[in-house]
Amino acid sequence: MRASRSRFSLLALLAAGLLLPFADLAIVSSDPGSEFARIAAGFATPALPEWPVLLSALGYTFAFGLLGTLVAAPFGLLMALVWRSRAVRTVAASIRAIHELFWALIFLHVFGLTPLTGLLAIAIPYSGIFGKVFAEILDEQPDDAVRHLPPGTSAVSALLFVRLPQAWPQLRSYFFARTECGMRSSAVLGFVGLPTLGYHLESALSYGAYSDAVVFLMALILLIGAFRLVVPPRSWLVWLLVLPWMIPGEWGVQTTTLVRLITEDLWPSALLTGDWADLWVWFEALMVEALLPGLWQTILLSVLALLATAVLTLLIWPIAIRMVAGRTGQAGGHAAFLVFRATPEYLLAYLFLLLWGPSMLPAIVALMLHNAGIIAFLLARTADRLPRRLDAPRGLRDYLWNSLPRLYGPFLAYLFYRWEIILRESSVVGILGIATLGFYVDSALAELRLDKLLPLLIGTVLLNVAVDIASRRLRHYLQLDGKRGTVSFS
Repeated sequence: MRASRSRFSLLALLAAGLLLPFADLAIVSSDPGSEFARIAAGFATPALPEWPVLLSALGYTFAFGLLGTLVAAPFGLLMALVWRSRAVRTVAASIRAIHELFWALIFLHVFGLTPLTGLLAIAIPYSGIFGKVFAEILDEQPDDAVRHLPPGTSAVSALLFVRLPQAWPQLRSYFFARTECGMRSSAVLGFVGLPTLGYHLESALSYGAYSDAVVFLMALILLIGAFRLVVPPRSWLVWLLVLPWMIPGEWGVQTTTLVRLITEDLWPSALLTGDWADLWVWFEALMVEALLPGLWQTILLSVLALLATAVLTLLIWPIAIRMVAGRTGQAGGHAAFLVFRATPEYLLAYLFLLLWGPSMLPAIVALMLHNAGIIAFLLARTADRLPRRLDAPRGLRDYLWNSLPRLYGPFLAYLFYRWEIILRESSVVGILGIATLGFYVDSALAELRLDKLLPLLIGTVLLNVAVDIASRRLRHYLQLDGKRGTVSFS
């Protein structure tokens, strides 16, 4: 099996080499060196904004991120309990395939810039993600305790009194990991106008005020690194009841706009009038001009970003292993990984786009840094827990001859699990001008051509489902099932 994994790894690198000529990796900025110097100077001299502004943005980011996750978790658990239903799995796959920013853009059109827009943009896709992961956690629980139940015990009783208590530590651990993701998503929603940290980051970066931007970025990193201290499990219900009152604004639903969207705006006029010939012309043009190019660019970007993530992970993973880097090096490595994983991919892509100009390169580097930081953190933590002999080697030899061979399977498993996440992000960075599906979704919304929106979103869903199936089959072929830890930061 190790030979199969090695052959697969070599084939993946070969595929990356074959795909590179199709990718737009040009640096089109006229003077990236000067821009980098300005960014570095700004980040080295942070300028503290007014305290009310910073605290307000921090509070909104915390409130939207935690509230959206708290609302999504129970719905995800309900889905997990009936995960055998194909309909439930289909719904979960569909809603999690559409990125939070896409949901936010749709709800902005319906509800406007309201708290409900931010809440639903996070809660809906996160429900699907929770459903999938919670179902996997419950399925992985050992059956020994269930087999010892008295005869005649119902499946519901076995679930409530055995499987759920068994799985609770893992469910709780994943909830914290998903809440960390929620904070990042909440920040990114600021790029569409919600008053979170991302709103101020986008404003500062667009004006070149890098000294201001670094403070908001540091606030986001500190929030993600410290939120567990203020959100212990026993406080979840309290936060769920309190947080809606922390977000000012109207929570009402504009039913008229919602009904018009569902019954009129999403459908092409040719379909509503029954003109089938004109409908085919409309669909053919959409396929050629938007859907097929967007799908190809999204796949290309996601594959290149995934392979770049694999290479960078192998390079940076050892700096956080105690047997390799020592206690001081390990602390520095984990600090670096925290910065990588706490900074949203979308924000990194925006920053690199300012540096290099619009191409695939900013998105690939952003996705690589963020995902490598997550996978390297998880693998380094696992490597430190491996049992070792007293005469085990230290330093780089420990990594090459001990940690890497023993954890290469989990390393590949993490990559396959992250592929679906990378695909979602590859789609959404199109909003920044890269010609993935997100570019065409954003264009349709900007032009109020909402009839184009539904086919593009369906294409996004089908692509994510296809990648999920491919990922599962590759994991099964390489015998990687069960090689991943519970906390995936997906």
